[in-house]
Amino acid sequence: SWPRIICSALARANLTKNSRFHTLIFCLAIFCSSQHVVEIDQDGPNPPGAICCCCCCWHHLFFAMKMPAALRRLGFAAAFALAATQLGRREKAGGRAGCFSAQHYLRLHGADAETIEFYRRRCQDSTAVLELGCGDARVLRGLASCSHEGQQQSSASSSSFAPPSEARELGSAKLVAMDREPQFLDRCKSLPGGDDILAVLGDMCNFTLNRTFDSIIMPSSTLFCLESDEQVLQCFQSVRQHLGSGGEFLLDAYNVDEILEEDWSWDDAKDTFDSEYGKRVKSSPEEDAFEMSKHDAEKQMFVCRYTHLPKLLVEEDTSASAARPPLVSYELTHRYLKSQQLRRLATAADLHVRSIEGGFNGEEFTPDSSRMVVSCMLASEAPDELVPEGWTAINCEDLDDEWEDDEFEDTLEDDDFEDKDGE
Repeated sequence: SWPRIICSALARANLTKNSRFHTLIFCLAIFCSSQHVVEIDQDGPNPPGAICCCCCCWHHLFFAMKMPAALRRLGFAAAFALAATQLGRREKAGGRAGCFSAQHYLRLHGADAETIEFYRRRCQDSTAVLELGCGDARVLRGLASCSHEGQQQSSASSSSFAPPSEARELGSAKLVAMDREPQFLDRCKSLPGGDDILAVLGDMCNFTLNRTFDSIIMPSSTLFCLESDEQVLQCFQSVRQHLGSGGEFLLDAYNVDEILEEDWSWDDAKDTFDSEYGKRVKSSPEEDAFEMSKHDAEKQMFVCRYTHLPKLLVEEDTSASAARPPLVSYELTHRYLKSQQLRRLATAADLHVRSIEGGFNGEEFTPDSSRMVVSCMLASEAPDELVPEGWTAINCEDLDDEWEDDEFEDTLEDDDFEDKDGE
């Protein structure tokens, strides 16, 4: 590490009389150590090593400057806190930890062709679409390409999406993508269709864009990246504020209504592992990607660890000494919701769940469906519930006011609750 080399040289040279020289070295070491921590956090193989390196370089620096022991200890603690804070960041939603890199993440995660086609169908008549937790905006870029195809097929038909030259400002942009990870948004702009999208750096839990949209979408289990009911509720409330009259809030996620209420650890599925890194989920000429997971039933949380293991750069060289790039490993946290929990939180945010389907083709939703596709609208625009003639609809919260336990408890005998066996 450059900071450690610089500070070690300073200590050995015992250059303690030139205050200006020390000030220069001090500033250089701060910059180098901070930059080193950030780079290790994103791409390096050993995050704990970055913390140790940062602390050591500060300690060397303070020792070289012959600072009092108490001040050296204070500086060491401050350096540790700074490095630990940097390395402990939880990105996007979802809690990404380890040597995370957007490039590796996007190789495994994101919308597939079926998902893109579904959102293209549902949003084809929308004049403004917002995607939350967009990643590289694979879905929105699909909408943009659909728009261009329509223009090419018929010059008489006008596209719903204005070209970027006419939609530079947020107030007039037709396709808006939001993510809290700058790496994803940079990649979005560099890919085909990215020029048609206005990328916004923001948190989907709490955002204000000062406009409304016909469609707001959260594809591919993005909802489960939120870490608590409070975050989900805040997100739904922000959606409500930005959903226009007659608009649709559309999301899809894997279904967990029948998940087993039991915990499991990394090693509980070892029998299915393809290597020490877990089960192989993708293989390419450049690398193999592996996955392992653990489950906390009480917290409704999955933690998945992904490891990207590069293959030998030169396939002909199979010797043990052949150069191999360092592996990349990171963890993703998903806090899942069951369908009834999602309904409750949507209702609390003044959204009405119009439908929950079991697939992209209108399949009936059942507890064992592999997917749930949820469509919401503004609660103020929801149709009145159908009440049979002669019946009255009341809120569940009002039942205690309508029926007090004491009013009917005395009319029931124990025999009324016994079955044929007397139980």
